Amino acid sequence: MTTSAPTASSATRWLGLVILAVVAYVPALASSPGRLPADTKLYLYLDPGGLLSRAASTFEAEQFAGWVPHQQIAYLWPSGPWYWLLDTVGLPDWVAHRLWIATVMFVAGAGVRWVARILGLGPAAAFVAALVYQLSPFILAYVSRTSLLLLPWAALGWIVGLTIRAGLANTVAPVEPGWRSRLTRWRDPAAIALVVATIGAVNATAVALIIPAPLLWLVHAAWQRSLTWRQATTTAVRIGVLSFVVSLWWIGMLVVQARHGAPVLDFSETLEDVSRNSTGSEVLRTLGYWLFYQRDPIGPTTSASLPYLVSLRTMLVSFLIPVVAMTGLALVSWSQRRYAAMLLGAGMVLAVGVHPIDDSSPLMSLLTNDDGSGLALALRSSTRAVPVLLLG
Repeated sequence: MTTSAPTASSATRWLGLVILAVVAYVPALASSPGRLPADTKLYLYLDPGGLLSRAASTFEAEQFAGWVPHQQIAYLWPSGPWYWLLDTVGLPDWVAHRLWIATVMFVAGAGVRWVARILGLGPAAAFVAALVYQLSPFILAYVSRTSLLLLPWAALGWIVGLTIRAGLANTVAPVEPGWRSRLTRWRDPAAIALVVATIGAVNATAVALIIPAPLLWLVHAAWQRSLTWRQATTTAVRIGVLSFVVSLWWIGMLVVQARHGAPVLDFSETLEDVSRNSTGSEVLRTLGYWLFYQRDPIGPTTSASLPYLVSLRTMLVSFLIPVVAMTGLALVSWSQRRYAAMLLGAGMVLAVGVHPIDDSSPLMSLLTNDDGSGLALALRSSTRAVPVLLLG
């Protein structure tokens, strides 16, 4: 199985990254100068230093006469330091926000470009893959409201690429037996753990729903006998153990909040409401998140949703891109085609979730049997698995 990148000139490599950066940063900085959306957490802009000072505590004394905050610890890294640093150097809040959005987008595109090269695609194909991923309509429902939920999407390419390197490292005979060789095999799993520590705190569901992507590559590699099943399992265990250890800082806070804080899931949207728009057709064009379709007397919750719902041209393009991609996947001979197909299938099933809730698939109907259960409510935003499909 070919997993090495075809050679490309240094100028070609840098040109692709420069274009991805321009596409991310220029439109973001040109969009509504001087205006801020209500993105994620107001105190990230108003008082990032104060938010950071309180985020490590399991008790918030300055609001509601004292309470146990929900996911506040997530702002310790990376969003809190980002806004604190840019606030310290005197950058306007709206610029700090646009740079945050653009950086998340660029990291996503660069990661997919890198993993595409590892999987054997040429420079042009890898660039197109990165561009389609970076500019996916998937981001529209989050980019101005809950942009921190885009972190797992942004990190997916890097996680899969590092998983591939970690798996293949198990197949290389050590040059020098001993602890140095064993330590080398933990290098890439450790890098994945650091990525998970960066993206995981704000929402465990968003992280859980991208886990199939690296796992499916290990299954694919073992299936093709590039790895033995033992090597694939060993790689998965190393990644899982290290990722769990570095996530304890926010997992512990979730446990405290669940025991002593407000029952947030009981007061949030229902499984039926959230799953109403996650149809197969909407998921296919990387949409389906329920807030994307929300309306109130003032207007749409997500103004960017209107063209995707009323413009024939926009709807045509949004369906044409995945159809062309799947057609290419069916026609082109490629050693990683099975893996891409597995990503498409798993991402589609997970993202559609329990829709329609009164006639769910046999797999997802297990959640609808008790739609008030903690598991069903925690996994109700099934469209956070769309990055898996999109990567495929």
